[in-house]
Amino acid sequence: MYDLLLENPKQTKEDIAEKAGISRATVTRSLQRLVESGKIRRTGSNKTWYWEIL
Repeated sequence: MYDLLLENPKQTKEDIAEKAGISRATVTRSLQRLVESGKIRRTGSNKTWYWEIL
């Protein structure tokens, strides 16, 4: 999933789930783990957000 975010940091959870072949809930848990480990963070407003790779 980290590689998918590197490819396009503006992807939605639904986009990631579809490309990775996993559920949206799994994507949510995985993203939360990446945030907690300091590898990514959500940047921008509610309308124009993206995942910032750290």
